[in-house]
Amino acid sequence: MDILEHPRYKDKPAIVFFENLVLDIIGHLPDEKRDNMQKLNLQSVFQTQSSDWREVVTEVFRLSDTIDICILNEWIQRYEAGEDIPARQFAQQFVDDYFDDAKQLDVWTEESFCEAISRIERNVAKTEEEKQKILATSKELQEIIEFSKQLPSDKANKETAEPA
Repeated sequence: MDILEHPRYKDKPAIVFFENLVLDIIGHLPDEKRDNMQKLNLQSVFQTQSSDWREVVTEVFRLSDTIDICILNEWIQRYEAGEDIPARQFAQQFVDDYFDDAKQLDVWTEESFCEAISRIERNVAKTEEEKQKILATSKELQEIIEFSKQLPSDKANKETAEPA
């Protein structure tokens, strides 16, 4: 069956790219598939600024700079809770949950973000480069949190976006 004939992707074929991004972030996208994603030249398909397939997906879905942290955190939390979920199923559930406003994925308080960073550092970030990338993102978000405390409304808002 062609992927576009699958009921999941018939009306929203672009979500397969988001699912592949999730799989890549958790380390379950095969090298061959990752290479094929880059060869698709998604930049011209979606008319984006970015050329790297992961950056194109991030741009098309308007994902935040903390999406990697959100995905890894959710994956690790399920692992720590003893959930034995196949990576593909996790990717599909994550994408579904991401677009469910009630789930509030990738919306952080200072405390929840710090907990996520610690969880990832304990479980994933084994190299100094990985740790530095996580810490850099953490510092950026800390600045955003501090700025948001100065705003009149303390309610977190999430703008979900799906490609046209």
